[in-house]
Amino acid sequence: MLKNYIKIAFRSLFNNKIHSTVNILGLALGIATCVLIIAWIQDELSYDQFHTKKDRLFMVMGNETQDNTITEVSGTPAPLSPALKNEIPEIDQSIRLYNTRHLLDYEGKKSYEKGIYAGKQFFDMFSFSFVKGNPKTALSGVNVIVITQSLAYKYFGNQNPLGKTIKMSESFSAKVTGVIKDIPTQSHLQFNFVIPTRRLQKSVNPKLFTAWNRGNWLNTYVLLHKEENASLANTKVENIIKKYYPESKVSLFLRPVNDVYLHSQTDGKSKRIQQVYMLGLIALFIFLIACVNFVNLSTSLSLRRAKEVGLRKVVGATRGQLIQQFLGEALFVTLIASVIGITIVELFLPEFNNMVGKRLNIDFVGVRFILYLLGGVLFTGLLAGSYPAFVLADFAPTKVLKGKFAKSRKGRKLKRGLMIVQFSLSTALVMTTLIIYHQFNYISNKNLGFNSDNIIGFELNYAQQAKDPNYYSRLKNDLLKIPGVKGVSGARHHITNYLSDYWMDLPDGRKIPMNTAWVGYDYLQTFGIKLKEGRSFSKEFAQDKQCILLNEKAVSMMGLKDPVNATVEMNGKKVKVIGVVKDYHFKSLYNKITPLSFALISNFNQSYIKLKGENITQELASVRKAWQKHNPVYPFEYRFLDADFEQLYKSEQSLLKAMNYFAFLAILIACLGLFGLAAHALQENQKEIGIHKVLGASIRQIIRWIFKSYAIWIGIASVIGMGIAYYVMQTWLEDFAYHIDIDFRHIALTALISVVTTLLTISPFIWQTTRVNPAKVLKDE
Repeated sequence: MLKNYIKIAFRSLFNNKIHSTVNILGLALGIATCVLIIAWIQDELSYDQFHTKKDRLFMVMGNETQDNTITEVSGTPAPLSPALKNEIPEIDQSIRLYNTRHLLDYEGKKSYEKGIYAGKQFFDMFSFSFVKGNPKTALSGVNVIVITQSLAYKYFGNQNPLGKTIKMSESFSAKVTGVIKDIPTQSHLQFNFVIPTRRLQKSVNPKLFTAWNRGNWLNTYVLLHKEENASLANTKVENIIKKYYPESKVSLFLRPVNDVYLHSQTDGKSKRIQQVYMLGLIALFIFLIACVNFVNLSTSLSLRRAKEVGLRKVVGATRGQLIQQFLGEALFVTLIASVIGITIVELFLPEFNNMVGKRLNIDFVGVRFILYLLGGVLFTGLLAGSYPAFVLADFAPTKVLKGKFAKSRKGRKLKRGLMIVQFSLSTALVMTTLIIYHQFNYISNKNLGFNSDNIIGFELNYAQQAKDPNYYSRLKNDLLKIPGVKGVSGARHHITNYLSDYWMDLPDGRKIPMNTAWVGYDYLQTFGIKLKEGRSFSKEFAQDKQCILLNEKAVSMMGLKDPVNATVEMNGKKVKVIGVVKDYHFKSLYNKITPLSFALISNFNQSYIKLKGENITQELASVRKAWQKHNPVYPFEYRFLDADFEQLYKSEQSLLKAMNYFAFLAILIACLGLFGLAAHALQENQKEIGIHKVLGASIRQIIRWIFKSYAIWIGIASVIGMGIAYYVMQTWLEDFAYHIDIDFRHIALTALISVVTTLLTISPFIWQTTRVNPAKVLKDE
């Protein structure tokens, strides 16, 4: 019996080559797309799942309310961690964590590496595996360091690194007390070394660790005694900040560590979970389109086999046997499509990884994958093959032997309904892609309020500045002598990462949260930030060190009518306003412009250079030479400011690339279905077209009549699809503080793409059908 079914399935495939090819190819593309997206989603959902205590491990985060806008922040005051441990019984352990970057030096081998300062309980709370050393004591000292395997090999080769000493940015030396496995990609914490927080306390102003109002500059993690204590602990954490820091505009809460990567929206970035939902929805859409394709084409093909079914019933085949046969054929076709789909995945996986910025690796021969694949084949085959199988099994022999079902209204409604579902989903993907493209085009071209072109940034030797107060002045003077350099200025923090935990005290008792940029002279000129009134900082005025600049937003929220020369109170200290700068975007466009102040400092972490851009290569070479003159020990590593801002939208750019591919695939699969349906429908209607031609209809009239029959249903599908896209994208756009409006151009362009793809798909068949001689198709009538 099985052998007979397989033989019939092969015969059916070879007898209907065009339909079979279109059917299998459409399903294969759908399966390939779903496998790729599911692999990506699985990778996203696996972040921080490897921590054995993840159910009890939380990150303390906050919601900052400012100008009726809530912004999520990850930084916390330094005294928070010990206060949580001492005053909340539900908390077992609490640590502070600070991201850093140091120049590591071991016997002349030097490189900048990314690391963290962390409390000594860090390795007890987080499951980072030790290769060498004791995780319980590795961070017990002060001048100690734990490094990753790759860093150990980079500096020490095959030697045992334990006990070796590494110089850290010429500031201190640290003894290697542990080596851990490289940090998994699926971790929101990424670092190459860990240094005890006690070392950090020796390097900064001690008040930073005891004062609640000196900035939200540390991350805080807590480990609860029991997972069930989370709700109670969350309430108590919120009360702690109110107790010790009532002026704070930040409301604290606990976020499970395995939700930090997906659900956080800090640093002006979108929630990754939104992209998971988006691509998951795309996978569902494409899977449905492919299944609808299968149903449509199988149902159309079944009409050709109606007489075969009738004859089988006449000779005694039961309904159950027929259903079994046709479901078996559907599963067989699905299996072939799956094999082709997996082949496509294997070929396309490197390109997909490059597109989404991951290193996905699918084990195609693993037991788990094979079981999932077989389950998918069974599910898809039954889902897509059930309707055609039951339709075929229910054919009445007396009717099908006369060819009546093909002309039934029920059969036509079914095909039209499925075609509408298919094209509405593909239209939704097309419009969604267009809106995402236009939004990022808008972001890319929006005037940020300053000029980031040809600006490079690099880290400075902070320790050397502390030893030699004139170090930076000499470096800056030499840089300004370079013909290709237009401006130079220093800053404490990156332009997208100003300190946020400052406030203005107003006479009426209100406190206005304030971002603060600690900068050097010429900062505004270097970045092209425009001054609205007053003046900028100048060396001619010694008192400028006790003065500030404000942006327009700060002036507006403070209600200052004459801001220049006004005396205001900032963090309890009176300062004078000497100028007002025009508002500019210093965060991503997910955020509105917020109040900003500028204050002078003499020691910098960052320096920025404005290049002329006439000969970038030569200009960078000259800058490097000047750097090496003043920093013979430190390698020169720079970055372009444009690239830093692009990094804010890196995940969204990956989403756009993926959407482009998947929207194209959705259209292609839908067109493959339309291709098969058009071929079948026009084959069926040849006699009707022949009669029209005999009665005097011109080719143009026939083409118009055929197009009209398709245009109505494609039009309905487009309206439904655009409605779906409008709802989904309107929600997505609301996350941006500045965004485009969905307007007529998106609707018109989507409709145009739908019409053009429909015309291109069915035109060859229409032209071929209209050229047929009526005498040939009507000779038996």
